[in-house]
Amino acid sequence: MERAPSHARRPAAGGASERAVSSARRSSKPRSSLVSRDYVVAPEELAALDRELARPVSSRSRGHKGAAHEVTLRTWKSLNQRRFELPELPQAARKMIKLGKQLGRSTDRIAAWTSKHPQLSEVLMAAIRRPDGLEPPGNRRAQLAAAVRSLGPTQAANMVVAAAIRQSLFQGANQQVMDDLWRAAVGSGISMSLVAQAADRHVERAFILGLLHEVGKPVLASIVLRVLQDFPDQVTYREVAPSIFRLMHCRAAFLLIRHWDLPHGLADLAARHHDPAPSRQLRTATDMLRLAAATSELCGERQRPPSQYGVLLGHRLVRDLHIERDTFKHLLALYPGAVASFLSH
Repeated sequence: MERAPSHARRPAAGGASERAVSSARRSSKPRSSLVSRDYVVAPEELAALDRELARPVSSRSRGHKGAAHEVTLRTWKSLNQRRFELPELPQAARKMIKLGKQLGRSTDRIAAWTSKHPQLSEVLMAAIRRPDGLEPPGNRRAQLAAAVRSLGPTQAANMVVAAAIRQSLFQGANQQVMDDLWRAAVGSGISMSLVAQAADRHVERAFILGLLHEVGKPVLASIVLRVLQDFPDQVTYREVAPSIFRLMHCRAAFLLIRHWDLPHGLADLAARHHDPAPSRQLRTATDMLRLAAATSELCGERQRPPSQYGVLLGHRLVRDLHIERDTFKHLLALYPGAVASFLSH
């Protein structure tokens, strides 16, 4: 079984450790100000789950609160024991993700790889097809190359990778849950793209990094929905999912990225992007992902007007990443339209 490269699973012992867990739980609760939030998961929180699993079931709490906690524990156990089948990702998408910084100079390769997958090919063709239904001249590979040139290699690859991830991951018995998670994933990708533009870093692969940040959640959702079948009328998906996602989506994403044989750097980033103290090598990328999470939270569901962006512009991560506030404010105003445009394809 693959294990995340983290000390989070080492069990703590003794009263001092218990106090650390209590402190971590308090610090992890959403605070009133978005500016003060750091979007971290303390290792002690996951170690506490391991200790709880080691206790007899009869000694755990009962009632509604106990049912919610038991669903959390069973989800964590299922995730770590791999009691589920990880979905595959089409080879074309895996190759595009591996291109990294070379993405913007890979028109022919993107077209060639996409041509081997009819469903993914249609994604690009639909984006450039004229209203009268006519397509560019030539065979399908030539048409796809024209589509990549028209869209730009980065945008074309983003569309193909997103379509492949959606087809592989965001399907299930409860499609409404998966559709909601997909909208959030696109929002994360768009947010990361805007942060990357503002910080002038990781621009070519920003959308894909943001998307990969979310891939653990549909895996967890499938597990949670299955576990909840053992708790009819005791607790609901909406009651348990947010805390489970916060605690476990890094671990789930790590397992999935390793399963897809993507670069180890991406797996490490997935595993550690909410660590309280990430390594210096990962610091910039983790800061960008956390700022992207704050951006999605502020600009997402509530569609706040630009006049309310001040709370985000004052976030410490904006200063740490040396982002110019006026530039970021302008980019934030693009978020709703960019998300709507991407979802419409």
